[in-house]
Amino acid sequence: MARLVIVALLLVAAAARAQTDCHEPDGGVLSVEGRCEGANAVYCSSSDPDVGQRRTLTCANLEINDQLTVHGSCDILDSYGAWCTFPQGTPCAFGDGAGGEIFFGCGEPNDPTSQVCDYRTGCSAGWGVCILGLPACIGQHLRMNCTTWGQAITYSCASQGGSCVDDVDLGSICKNAVGGDCDDVLLFCNDGLSCIAGRCVDPSNPGEGEGEGEGEGEGEGEGEGEGEGEGEGEGEGEGEGEGEGEPPGEGEGEPPGEGEGEPGGVPLGPGRDDPADPANPIPDPTGCGCTSGGVSAGLLFALAAILRRRA
Repeated sequence: MARLVIVALLLVAAAARAQTDCHEPDGGVLSVEGRCEGANAVYCSSSDPDVGQRRTLTCANLEINDQLTVHGSCDILDSYGAWCTFPQGTPCAFGDGAGGEIFFGCGEPNDPTSQVCDYRTGCSAGWGVCILGLPACIGQHLRMNCTTWGQAITYSCASQGGSCVDDVDLGSICKNAVGGDCDDVLLFCNDGLSCIAGRCVDPSNPGEGEGEGEGEGEGEGEGEGEGEGEGEGEGEGEGEGEGEGEPPGEGEGEPPGEGEGEPGGVPLGPGRDDPADPANPIPDPTGCGCTSGGVSAGLLFALAAILRRRA
C-alpha cells in the first residue's frame, strides 16, 4: 500500500495554549467535553480539573504544518464534545505520531448521516449513521470503522482506480487497479493482477505501477539476445534462441524497481481516547491493515499526542 506522509502539527496557536489546570476564573470547571468559543474548540485534557490542562483548537485555521492549514468550525459532537469539523474535501483522518489515529468531524455542522471521513479523499459524501463499523460499501467508499460520534471512517476504492464490491466469500472489499493499494484483507487487486509489496501489479508487465516492481529496459542493437537477462534469446528475459545480425545487443534498461513510492509506512492504531478509560474504549481497527503496515493515505498526517483527551 502507499506509504504514510508523516508531519507534525504546529500547536503554537492551538492546543499548546494551556493553563496549569481546568479551573475557570469564575470558580467553574472546564469539562473534558468542553465547549465552542466561536470557531475554537475549548476543552480540558482530563476529567480531573486539577490534573488536566485547558486546550484550544483554532478550527477556523488549524495549522497541521507549514504546508497545510485546514479550515473548519467548532461543533459539539455526539458522545464526544467540542471538536473541529470540516467541509467536504478537507482531510479528516490523521496519525497522532504515537501509533494512534485522530479523526475530525465532517460537515458544517457535523453531519454523520450524509458525510464520511475517508482516508484518501477526506470529508466526502456518504450516507448512514455508523454504529458497528463493520466493512460495508457506501457507494465507492469501503467503510472500515466508526468515529465515537457515529461518522463512518472509509477508504475510497475509486481513488485507486477500483470499486467497492460485495464479494460472496470475502464480504465488502475494494478491488483495485494496477498501482492501487492492496493488503489481501480488505484491499484486493482486480482479477489478473497480483498484490506485490502492497501494490497491485500486472504480472505480465511488472514494470507498470508506481515503481515498486522490476523495470523493463529497451535494448539497442540487434543480435543474440536483448539487453535484459543473460544468455541467448529473443525478446525480454532469459532464454535461448537466435538473434539477427549484429554483435550481442546491449540494453539500456532502467535499474529494477526505481519509482516514486513514498517513504516507509508508520503503523496506525486507534483514536485519541485513553485506552485505560473503560468508558471510552478504543475502536478496533478491524481489517484495515492499520496495525500491520499502515493504511494508505496521501491525506494522512501526524498530529501530536497532546491532542488526546481523557489523559
